[in-house]
Amino acid sequence: MPIHPKAKRQRIAEIPSVSEAVESAVGLLEEEFQLRKTASQAFPPDISSSHIRSAISRYEDAMTAASDRSICCSCSSFFPTTDIWKISELDDLLQLLEGHLDECGYHNGFWNFCISCHSAINRYKIPKFLFANYVNITTCQHYLPALKDLTPVEECLIAKCHPLGTILKLRPGGHTSPTNYI
Repeated sequence: MPIHPKAKRQRIAEIPSVSEAVESAVGLLEEEFQLRKTASQAFPPDISSSHIRSAISRYEDAMTAASDRSICCSCSSFFPTTDIWKISELDDLLQLLEGHLDECGYHNGFWNFCISCHSAINRYKIPKFLFANYVNITTCQHYLPALKDLTPVEECLIAKCHPLGTILKLRPGGHTSPTNYI
């Protein structure tokens, strides 16, 4: 038994003449050329001020939606507000975490939690990136009184970890100089 079945050959009478096939192909190419030529003449389209305003409005709406974020009071990460779970300050689940939550995630009697921290709390476990584990170092808590008047250099020197960079602009002689940074 052959591996590849033999293709049936068409009878020569069923195949249109070569000249007819060539004419048909040329006709299709000419049609396509005319369509592309017409499209090219209409490009670029006229952009009116209403198109620009509409595009800017859509951009602003998209940016507003993207920036609608909240902070998790446990891991201090930003999440879309739609992905935040709120737990009342009176809820018994929070007794385990008392004193270890980021104040930036507290609003109107409720603590904001991301999905992973919320699921850990529901299982009565401490969330992995909770400030109490010394993993989260980006909390918004107030400085201790002894640390309030530190310079940025002193803060960087005593910090255990400093994930945020600071750019200080040097101004020789008190003049603005855009090229001198440290």
